[in-house]
Amino acid sequence: MRIAAAAVFFSVAATPAFAQAPADDGRDDIVVVGQAQRDLSFDAPSPTASRLDVPLFDLPSSVDRIDQDEIIARGRSSVVDALNGTTGLVGQNRAGAAGVYSWRGFTENAVATLFDGVRVQNSTITTRNYDAFTLDAIEVSRGPMSSLFGEGALAGAVNYVRKQPFQDDRATYELLAEAGSFDSWRLGAGVNAPVSEGLALRLDAVHSVQGTQVRGDETTTTQLLAGARLDWTPRLSSTLQIDWFDQSREDAYWGTPLIDGRIPFELREVNYNNATNNLYEDQVLWVTLNTEWAVSDGLTLSHVIYSYDAQRDWRNIGRFLWNPGTQTVGRTFWEDLGYDHQLLGTRLFGRFESERYQLLLGVDASQTDFSSPRQYSAPFGLQQQVDRFNPAPVDFFTFGRPRVQARETDVEQIGAFAEGRLDLTERFAVQAAVRVDQVEADFVRFDASPVARYSASYDPVSWNLGAVWSVTPAVNAYVQYGRSSTPVDSLLVIGSSGDAAFDLTTGEGFEAGLKARWMDGRLQAAFAVFDLSQQDIPSTDPNNPARSIQIGEIESRGFEGSLILNAIENVTVEANVAFVEAEYAQFVEFGAVRTGNTPPNVPEVVANVFADWRFAPDWSAGVAVRAVDGIFANTSNTVRFPGYTLVDADVRWRVTPDVHLSVIGRNLGDEDYAAWATGAGGQNAMANIGQGRSVLATVRLQF
Repeated sequence: MRIAAAAVFFSVAATPAFAQAPADDGRDDIVVVGQAQRDLSFDAPSPTASRLDVPLFDLPSSVDRIDQDEIIARGRSSVVDALNGTTGLVGQNRAGAAGVYSWRGFTENAVATLFDGVRVQNSTITTRNYDAFTLDAIEVSRGPMSSLFGEGALAGAVNYVRKQPFQDDRATYELLAEAGSFDSWRLGAGVNAPVSEGLALRLDAVHSVQGTQVRGDETTTTQLLAGARLDWTPRLSSTLQIDWFDQSREDAYWGTPLIDGRIPFELREVNYNNATNNLYEDQVLWVTLNTEWAVSDGLTLSHVIYSYDAQRDWRNIGRFLWNPGTQTVGRTFWEDLGYDHQLLGTRLFGRFESERYQLLLGVDASQTDFSSPRQYSAPFGLQQQVDRFNPAPVDFFTFGRPRVQARETDVEQIGAFAEGRLDLTERFAVQAAVRVDQVEADFVRFDASPVARYSASYDPVSWNLGAVWSVTPAVNAYVQYGRSSTPVDSLLVIGSSGDAAFDLTTGEGFEAGLKARWMDGRLQAAFAVFDLSQQDIPSTDPNNPARSIQIGEIESRGFEGSLILNAIENVTVEANVAFVEAEYAQFVEFGAVRTGNTPPNVPEVVANVFADWRFAPDWSAGVAVRAVDGIFANTSNTVRFPGYTLVDADVRWRVTPDVHLSVIGRNLGDEDYAAWATGAGGQNAMANIGQGRSVLATVRLQF
């Protein structure tokens, strides 16, 4: 797998390039869906990697950006689907944590989730598999990012960049209709309208029903994004946005149990979570008010106030175990759970600029209130034995118990941050960022006897230091070192006073890279080597097996490369590859030594190739190949899921300048594969089996 992926990547890298890639001005101009020529967005600033006004080409960091046109051209409707294809990333819409990611040897809570640059704590709790229609782009910034966004961004950040209202001389409209396999369909509509000079309104709405190959598993999503931009003066503007997300999932697929250590692909359509009174409902409401003021040519002030309100209502059966004696599947871990999660915050910063330097100073403060009634029944003891091919529906409360008020968490966080860049010469610049946080958390466990109350206090200091050297006008080399931090568990649900007493785990990362645009920009490439580690992970005390101390460590190192070739006229080839070696440098789990093992859900190689050919004035076709190496399904490394290669293909037709049709086939080889291991923290992992062959037809209108 590794040799094949490297051969594919570097054979593509050797292809000549002749066509000029167009610049991206960031506006919603009318474009050809699946247009052949693309670039790596080198000329655009990256709000995820830096708040300074520096183009991506000049930043000492690795960033991927995928915009709305590319998302639609590839037939990706959700954020997870859209990101599976970026460099080194594997995303999964797993029940319980929809929209989690793995890259550079780390997973889930080590990756921060941002919404227009605003972070909500704990990725596994707060993330959702949002519809991508309301987004202008998605950015992935790899490496320690706590110096910008606070604790929890140890391995990097994913930033969902919403569509914004903008001033124009006319209203613009967009309509989207999709239909596909498993009775799936999707409708979207958007309008941006100038109301008067200085005032623009925008409304985007999308509704979808997404089926899967698993019986009964169907997700219904509605998302509304409304915004207003008011230009008070040519230098002062405010943007108000309201983002409403509502999702329900019928008989959510939680995974497939392993049978004698293998993945039973013959059961890929079987759903063991088919209680007659299941619930899986999520609602999220965002309200943000962002104000930008260019005080002078050298000073810009930015202020955002944000409110996040999320509700969750779940009732599911979440764990399934194979019983070889009875040749049946045991359904266990009956969970009745809800939560009410509010976040209110504000961020203010000022950016000073001159010809040779930029300096940014700011503060960030937030208040989080989290309340969760929940109840679990018999994680591994009480099991309902069912037929592996035809599990009978059951009333949840035959085995499950109704929820009771269980947990409350209040978190207050304030951070002060600074970021700066100095051009020492015309060809050499240094860039640095530092952030100091004060985090106070109070916990109540009503489900403990007696009721447990405990607190935690953290004051992490995070920083990054980098340098960029312009080797030639077309080639930049960079190095960066950073330090970050993340809690030992999901901060909102730290389960005991003992866990709350742990310090934050710390991480450090080193990266060196090269960014280049050769042949007048017709060939663009980015390469990076990295070394990333996380220390202070709770591990069994070798002198006292009943006690845990913070001596565990994960180390990860590797290489990443990406390029875009506008090879011959009307042909574009894009490729990326990532190699990673990750291991527990020191870790003892419940007395079992895991040192030297690979963390779960971390593939050694991820490679992607996309080729697009406009073979006639109004027609284009594309193919995508994705190769992912195998993953270990548990910390003991006794179970390994095999790697896989997926092939997609599409054809697109520009019916008129405003109307575009496309048909996309996914996983054309109908390959059986497991994309993720659920429950990988223990030794009873389940496989999240990936989707088989599917077809999607899309109609898009822009006018």
